[in-house]
Parts: sequence; C-alpha cells; structure tokens
Amino acid sequence: MHAPSSSRRLAPLDGLRAVAVVAVVVFHLDPTLLPGGYAGVDVFFVLSGYLITRQLLVERELRGQILLGRFWLRRARRILPALVAMLLVCGSLLLVLRGDPAVGWGRQLLSALTFTSNWTLVADGSDYFAQGSPPVLQNLWSLAVEEQFYLVWPFVLTVVVAVVRRPSARARTVLALALVSAVTAAVVTARSGVSRAYYGSDTHAFGLLAGAALALAQRADARPARRAEASSRPPARGTSAVVGLAGLAALVWLFLRLRGGDGTSTVLGLPVVAVTTAALVASASRTGTPVNRVLSSSALRWLGRRSYGIYLWHWPLLVVLRSRLDEPGPGPRTLLVAILTVVLTLVLAGLSWRFVERPFLDRRVPGLVGRGARRAGVAPVRGGLRPTAVVVGVAVAAVASVMAGVSGPTTTAAASQVAAGERALAEAAATSSDAPLPSPTRTRETTPAGPSAPPRGTSSPPARKEHRRAAGRLPDGDRVTAVGDSVMLASAPALLRTFPGVQVDAEVSRMPQRGPDVVRRLAREGRLGDVVVVGLGTNGYLGRGTLDELRSAVGPRRLLVLVTVFVPRPWQDADNDQLRAFARHHPRTFVSDWYAAVRSDPHALGPDGIHPGPTGARLYADTLASTLRAVDGRR
Repeated sequence: MHAPSSSRRLAPLDGLRAVAVVAVVVFHLDPTLLPGGYAGVDVFFVLSGYLITRQLLVERELRGQILLGRFWLRRARRILPALVAMLLVCGSLLLVLRGDPAVGWGRQLLSALTFTSNWTLVADGSDYFAQGSPPVLQNLWSLAVEEQFYLVWPFVLTVVVAVVRRPSARARTVLALALVSAVTAAVVTARSGVSRAYYGSDTHAFGLLAGAALALAQRADARPARRAEASSRPPARGTSAVVGLAGLAALVWLFLRLRGGDGTSTVLGLPVVAVTTAALVASASRTGTPVNRVLSSSALRWLGRRSYGIYLWHWPLLVVLRSRLDEPGPGPRTLLVAILTVVLTLVLAGLSWRFVERPFLDRRVPGLVGRGARRAGVAPVRGGLRPTAVVVGVAVAAVASVMAGVSGPTTTAAASQVAAGERALAEAAATSSDAPLPSPTRTRETTPAGPSAPPRGTSSPPARKEHRRAAGRLPDGDRVTAVGDSVMLASAPALLRTFPGVQVDAEVSRMPQRGPDVVRRLAREGRLGDVVVVGLGTNGYLGRGTLDELRSAVGPRRLLVLVTVFVPRPWQDADNDQLRAFARHHPRTFVSDWYAAVRSDPHALGPDGIHPGPTGARLYADTLASTLRAVDGRR
C-alpha cells in the first residue's frame, strides 16, 4: 500500500496508485458499486514488487551487492511511522467507544506490529468477503503480505541473479514463480476456500512476483542509451500507447466484473489483474504515451502520494463509523457514513503525509529528536513540536491502546447471538431422541409435501401480515429439517420454539456450495424431514448448479423452502433473483423471503447489519412459519 522511497518518483505510477486506492475504498464503502474493487490491492502488489526489485537491482549494479541493513531500514522508515500513528489513534479511540470494533483489539495490535495480520486472520477463520463484524485492522493483511515479501525477496533475488546467468532468463524464472503462486492459490481455494488463498503470502504473491519479473525484464538490456533510443521510435511508442490504453480499460473492466464472493472469479481474475497491471506499468513508464499523461495528472498524483495513508485510515474509520451511525440497508445514514469516511480519511492521510511520512522519508522528524535518531541520520525540523510534548502524547496513546486490548469486549453482538443459537441446539440435541425420523413416504398426509402438493412458486409477502392472513397449518417440527449458515444459527432459538423438534444443521461461514453435501448426509442418516429449509447465501454466490443439486438431494417427494438473503454484499441481489427464479420453475419449491422481512423491519438485525438479534430471530422464524402456512393453505 506504500511507495518505496526514492529520490526519483515515477509520476504515472503515483497516478496508478490513486486508481488502485480509489477502487479499494469504493469497494469497501459499497461493494455493489464496484464488485471487483478489492483487486486494487493486487495493483499495489505489482507496483511494490516492481519498484522494490528496481531499487535492489540498481543498488547491486552500483555497489556490487545488496545491503540488507540499508534496505530494511528504508522499509521501516517508510512503513512504521504512519502505521504506528494510526494504531495509536485507533487504540485510544476504541478505549473510549468500545463496542464491536474493539473486540480482539489486543490480538490485532500484536499482529499489526509483527506484520502477521494475514495469518492471524487465516487462523481465526475470518472471511474477507462475508465478514459481518470485520476486525478494525483487517485491511492490514495486505501490508503483512508485502512485509513478508520484503523480508524474503532480497535473498531470493540474490540467488536468482547468481544462479541464472542470462538477464532475460531471470525474468522468466521469476514469472514462473508467480505462476506457481497462482496455481497454488487455485488448489488452496478448492480445498480450503477463497479466504485462505486470498490472505496467504504463498497464494497471493503472484502480483508481487509479476512486478518483480517486469523489473528484471526492463533491466535485461544493459545498454540504457540504446534502450531509450528504441523506445522513442514511432512503432514502439505506438505499441506502448495501445497497450497502455487497453490495459487501463481492462483494469477498469475487471474492477466492474470480478466477484469477491466467487472463488472461481477471484482465483482466475486476480492473476489477470496482475498481468494487466504489469503491462500498464510498462506502458506508463514510457514518456509521451497517453496513459502516461493521464496518470500523471496533478489530482491523481496527489492521491497516489497519500495512498498509503488513505489505505491505512479508511478501513478503521469505516468500521467505527458503521458501528455507531449506520443501519441495515441503504439509507441516509449509509450515505452519511460514506461521506464522513471519505472526508476524514483524506484529512488524516493528508496530515499523515505532511507531518509523519514525508519527514521520515526526508530523515527529518518534527520535534522528537534524540541521540539515537541523529545516529540513524534523522534530523529535526525547525519549528516542530517540542520533544517533551511528542513523547508524552505518544506514551499516553500507547497506554490507551494497550488498555483497549486488555479491557475491551471479548465477543461481538453477532457472535453472542450465534453462540446462543449453538447452545440452544446443543440443549435440544441432549433432550431429543436419537431415533431416526420415519420415512417421509409414511406420513406425507400430515405435511405440505403430500399427494396434493401445492403449485410451484414463491411466497414472499411481509412476514407479520402473512402471519395474520395465513389459513394453513404448520407442519410438526420433527418433520422439518433446516440447513443454513450463521444467520440461521443465530435464529435457532426462535426456530426451536416455533417448530418444536426441528432439526437444524447450521454452521458459521458455511458456503452455499456445501449445501447439497449436507442434505445428502442428513438423508443418509435418516434425519431429513418432509420439509427441507435451506438458508444459504450469506457467504457467497449461489450458482444454478448448486440449486439443482439441492433439489435433487432433497428428492421429488419433499418440499424445499429456500430462504432469501440479506447481506450488504455484491451477491445479495443476484442470489435472491436466482432463488426466486428457481422456485418459479420447480415443483414443491418455495421461497421464504427473509430479505423482504428485514427490509420492512431493519432494526431486527444486530450491529453488523447481517445477523439477527433476538427480535430478528423471532422474525426469521415467523417469516418461515408464514411461508409454510401459506403453502398449506393453498393445498
């Protein structure tokens, strides 16, 4: 997320940073506006790999070796000041505000300072694309990937240069390493899910390596004058102009078309983003091209130079503001949160650049100067803050940050509701009989899936009004099986009260594609009732193939009820359209419209805007009950 310090900045690359950070911020503010905006991180990765490798190669050519101490000191001077400033401010703020954003602050703080945030998120099972109450420092996963790369890459580059003698072959070698990373990402996604591949340093290094390969390819010609002459010829300029414009258009198209909750889209799309960015960087590096002029505009350069600060600040601000001001669904508060986030981010990033980042890059620290700083080559800025004031301020903020981690809440509101659902299911399992359910064919006359099954279609009126109008009866709870994710799990206490004896198989972070396997397992175990309720889609896209598998696994004699999703993610509307269309065209398939119920009563949801609280759990159960009564009433 940051630019390597250099006396000679490449203006178009600042502009490209601006494009990348704007894409990321827009995606975080509203994923439906720019579904692939998260790929802006991969643009940063390519830029970082390219610039860092250029620096290391130039240093090796000038000095005959790579001085690791100097390299890592430059990285620390670029990264740590702004990061520490953000952590101190956020920690102090969370000590006062507390709430969901303060949960796990101590663990996040330690991970941030050790640059292991990505692996901590993997260990915690965090889902980047579907997290209801995301960690306030979740955005630091990418910084961790970069820093781990900076730790290892000088050694790898030294080996590559020593072993591979031909300069052009070195670029191909590194490109092969990038391909290995991309293939590994595909394998890991198939086995462990997209978030593990997205967070992993091993599976998300292809962008960094693609940028490094480009730097090696550009340094392959050891005759700069001849290279400059060749690049200035009209055919070369024309080709570069076409590649640059096509690359920029392709990048914007990818931002619009990639789908974060879709493993296939992410695994295949992000390497394409890396290759596209590398081509764009190669074109933008040439003077006189249209892309060079566009990306060198003053506005983009201003944003690009502050992109590191923008990336650092926007996510914690967004999480805190949403927890305090936002409400489920689009509305004036959502717009207010977005505006405040953008304004505060630009202000804080501007202050960070002027008073923290740039002084350290210039080796001039405002106010705080001691013997150790002078030995490191850092000089004071005249007229800066007094050293005593700086020391006291930093110390107070550090103590506040530590206290926020020690005394903060241990669980989010959504996690508490999910835990209540798990306890309710455990208690129900302990008191219920272990005998399998009777075959649905022996008691179909008591269920909506009987011989006179209702016509296919959907049932999606507001839950409470339908409850008053419904003329049908509810099926017995022991004839109902519910399969779902954390939203259903949070609703489990109300489901058990509304449908005594219901079988609920719900799990946190369950992907829609796992639904058919769960249904088949329950059928083998004799625990699949005549009415099968499926509430999946919170964590990603539902494919038509998954719904076909579900209908087949449920079998032709059982009734299938599909629960719509309410989740502020790009796949919400696509999933709901898919569910409704599927129900219209398949017999004994209906829709319980949780989305419509929440839209009519958004306060039923908890602070994360996804999981129901106690009131929402009752609404979830009532919506399902209304659907089943309506189905029975049409028999």
